[in-house]
Amino acid sequence: MPPTPSAPTPAPSGRSWALVRAGGNLIGARWRPGVLEIRKETLFWTDSKDPSRNLLVPLARLASHALVCRSGTAGEVCDTWSFRTAEGETERFRDPEASRHACASPAEIFRHVMTTAPGVAASVAPAKAAR
Repeated sequence: MPPTPSAPTPAPSGRSWALVRAGGNLIGARWRPGVLEIRKETLFWTDSKDPSRNLLVPLARLASHALVCRSGTAGEVCDTWSFRTAEGETERFRDPEASRHACASPAEIFRHVMTTAPGVAASVAPAKAAR
């Protein structure tokens, strides 16, 4: 079952991050801006322009999640967080400011999911060494 489109409403008790989400198709933006929020045991994505692209995914549906790092001018930068559901759906989120500064958002999300859903498989893909 694919992630369910919804129109989440912000709650002060949750954690939220301004990110971009991989678009996945050739039409429209490759990375779509919005807000990723985790409240209780549910992940919400609110697309900044198109409510039909909003997501609501219970953390219990996650099979795995990963923090992806790359080499940058300031060293290793972990700028992308992704997840895969038990049904095989994959989503990727990136810090849009990663090229300008050391981004903390993806690492914060990774740690938050590890704490909130400790049974979900987790991995960190380190930057590849220069050849």
